[in-house]
Amino acid sequence: MVRAVGSGSDLWRVEIVLWAREPPPDRVQELLDAVAAAVSTIDDDHVALPDVESAWSYDIQPPEGGVGVACWVRSDSVGDAADTAWSVVRDAASAVLGEEPPLWDLRVIPRVAILAGPYPGTPLTR
Repeated sequence: MVRAVGSGSDLWRVEIVLWAREPPPDRVQELLDAVAAAVSTIDDDHVALPDVESAWSYDIQPPEGGVGVACWVRSDSVGDAADTAWSVVRDAASAVLGEEPPLWDLRVIPRVAILAGPYPGTPLTR
C-alpha cells in the first residue's frame, strides 16, 4: 500500500524545496505531518520509497536555507502532478511555518523511472 495525494491514472514522485530560513527540526516534522494528513491510501505493491519524506535540492540549497517535502501524487499528467503537489505543500507550509515561502526547486519523477532497473538499456562500448 502507498499513500498519495491527488487522483489520476499515473503515479509520480514530486519533490519540492522551499526557500525558507532553516526551521527547527520539530517544525520540519510538523510540515511533513501536515502533508501526510492530505494523502489517501491506494493499492500499489511496487513502490519502495516512503509516502512522505524530506527532500533537498540536488544542485544547491537556497542561500538562507530551505525545507523540502517529497510525496507521491496520482495524476494523469506531469503538469497536474506538479500543480497538485505544489498546492498541498504550499498550504501545509503556510499553516505550519506561518508564511508561504517561495518555491526553490520542484522535481516530478514518473514511477516507471524510479522502478526501472539500473541497466535498462544497452551498455556503452568502444
